[in-house]
Amino acid sequence: MTRIDFFEVRGPRWDLSLCGLVERAWDAGERVYLWTDSEAEARRLDELLWTFRDDAFVPHVLWQGGEGVD
Repeated sequence: MTRIDFFEVRGPRWDLSLCGLVERAWDAGERVYLWTDSEAEARRLDELLWTFRDDAFVPHVLWQGGEGVD
């Protein structure tokens, strides 16, 4: 059965909190889709997901119109 959870992350470092949520979901074998207000925000989160912690690894790709964004 498909399950969908929605989270609203707030606070001064909401972006790092979001990365932690994504990492925990990945570790649990879950799929995660993030929706942003802009391509610029998506690119910022893309970079942060690779670098938010030295020992973190969260494989991901930017997605736009059916194709990954380079």
